[in-house]
Amino acid sequence: MVAGTFGVLLFATLLGALTSTGHAAGSLPPGPAHVTAVEGLRLRDGPGTEYEKLAVMPHLSPVRITGTPENDFYPVRFGDLSGWAHGEHLASDVRVEVREACPLGRAYVTPRDGLRLRAGPSVNARKIMVMPFGSHVRILGRAESGFCPVRHAGVQGWAFSAYLSLTPPDESRLPDTRRIKRIVRRVLTEHGLAKLWPEAERIVGCESGWNPRAIGHGANGDTYRGLWQISDIAWGHLWKRFGLQWDDPADNTALAITIYRWGGDSLEPWGCH
Repeated sequence: MVAGTFGVLLFATLLGALTSTGHAAGSLPPGPAHVTAVEGLRLRDGPGTEYEKLAVMPHLSPVRITGTPENDFYPVRFGDLSGWAHGEHLASDVRVEVREACPLGRAYVTPRDGLRLRAGPSVNARKIMVMPFGSHVRILGRAESGFCPVRHAGVQGWAFSAYLSLTPPDESRLPDTRRIKRIVRRVLTEHGLAKLWPEAERIVGCESGWNPRAIGHGANGDTYRGLWQISDIAWGHLWKRFGLQWDDPADNTALAITIYRWGGDSLEPWGCH
């Protein structure tokens, strides 16, 4: 575990070396493993994202790897279900001990794609906003089910404790929020929507924490990309059609404007509207 990380402290005993993404270097051997993705991991009926989703396996769920990988997907057993899961979010031979400890005071968000502030201490609780990488929070009390009660930017909620650190991250890795805001405001103005800036500033801050590479996942198997967290299922085909890059702030905002226009000049498609 990274020095300074706390909360529900996860003491992982790894029988093999771990990569920076949290899974064993090289191939994972058959046997017991755990889900490392904080938002859960999809179990599919084949070795690829095109296969049907069978279930979403929660963070730290125990699974059993039953064979060798295909296309980076491993055959696994999850409860009574058998399927395939991406190896990036599996860790082999992890034994987890849980101890509640949310020290009062300041802490920092460590995931590069931000950390979700939720309405309750559960991955199923409603998302309030995405707190940007490197931003600080105030710890308000004891841990519950692996989450700490926190306040961020004047808003209270719950954050997964293993992704909070007492030590601020390297500032050179932080997104240049001021530059990104200038880009979004410029694109809105170019499309005659300068009046939307106050709402846009609030929505993007809530949806992605101003991280242009933020990726979110929905319970329905959808993926949401970029500043405006644009749905793959509903709008993903438009990136290629319009020649846009989802992680480019100007392109992501341009597609968000298209969605806004097609919706009758409405911000309803965004949960943070």
